Amino acid sequence: MRKSYILLAGALLCALVANSQSITLYDGESINPSFFSIGGNPPNGASCPANAGWTLNVTGKMDILTEGLPNPFPTGLNTTEKVVRDVRAKDGAGWAGAALDITSLAINLNQINKFSVLVYKEVAGNVTMKIQGGIGSQQETAYYDTPGQWKRMDFTFDPTQSSSPTQLLVMPHDQTDLTETIVTYWDEVTMYDASGNPTVIYNGNDPVSGFFLDGYPGPNGSLNNLETDIFPNLNKTGINTSNHVLRFLRAKDGQSECGFGLGGLDVNVSTSSIFTAMIYKTVAGKVGMKLDGAGSQEVYADYSTPGEWAKLTFIFDPNQFTGNPTTLLIYPHFEATDLVNLPDNLAMYIDNITMEDTPTSVSNTEQNSAPVSYKIYSISGDYISNNVSLLKNGIYVKKSLLENGKTVNSKLIITNKSLS
Repeated sequence: MRKSYILLAGALLCALVANSQSITLYDGESINPSFFSIGGNPPNGASCPANAGWTLNVTGKMDILTEGLPNPFPTGLNTTEKVVRDVRAKDGAGWAGAALDITSLAINLNQINKFSVLVYKEVAGNVTMKIQGGIGSQQETAYYDTPGQWKRMDFTFDPTQSSSPTQLLVMPHDQTDLTETIVTYWDEVTMYDASGNPTVIYNGNDPVSGFFLDGYPGPNGSLNNLETDIFPNLNKTGINTSNHVLRFLRAKDGQSECGFGLGGLDVNVSTSSIFTAMIYKTVAGKVGMKLDGAGSQEVYADYSTPGEWAKLTFIFDPNQFTGNPTTLLIYPHFEATDLVNLPDNLAMYIDNITMEDTPTSVSNTEQNSAPVSYKIYSISGDYISNNVSLLKNGIYVKKSLLENGKTVNSKLIITNKSLS
């Protein structure tokens, strides 16, 4: 038996692999298994620190509420530059939305009792506005019936029911009969005097002055929970324009092993050792993946394109297992917070998780430039050697410096199979 090796060239194994098959484990559209969360309760960082979901000092409001967003639908009634985006959880309470601080306006409802807001969403449904603070409170609901269009929703309050309100609440989808999490937009909160003259209280160009309502803490549909299996893809750009993704909330003071898992698998690592996933987050950092059962191995890949989707590849070593692992664990930000602190609690997104066959032959691996030198690393990133003949059986990463100055990362498989 002669020692042989198989080399898969390309930054993301972009060589064309003969007889290789891919199995999709999750795509957010038709393949949606039930994941479980990893990490437990604070303070080990799996979920949000207490009350973080209610304050407005959280970067991006964890994507539940985002003000100052470019208007994605500048048509019809609303051609303004920026709007507010509100993500409404499928199982959340109808009162999810935002509360505006209107204390400084000193509103007298005998003089000003009519308000409006521009709303855009893809589904029909109730929109609710509420005034509170001061003396008493009241809310009014209007029906949005123009999906895919901006509509002005009007609300008139009774001055005999309350007075001197200090907060105005906007709830863009005040219903609970959702089939999936949706995205809503609103803009131009306006009040009108007795003569009908408008004064804009708030538009999307300014930060929300108040607090937001996420629809109540989990498990009642809050988007503050760890992971949401089917979430709108808020970043349909680059390599991922699908409609739905998986969302994971990573606490800033969390542990690297925070993430989610999928059980009930039966992975033959000898024939299916390659896993891939699309990742989107706003910070750089390692992404970890682990197979567990009949042995265990944890590998990671570097995510280095903040604000862009990237496809990462994870290669497992069959020698680490005595049988078929049954559980796949994914850690979206595999960085210890005592070493790499996150700026805030951050939402991260994962899509198109696949398992691929270990290739047995390679075609179309031509390169435009010959290698000048190379170094060989373990799949965990540790330098091993620059001599293939010294390698033991296993899977490695080969980093080649080409004549044109570029670096190519390749997968190297060492086996004892005879060459034919």
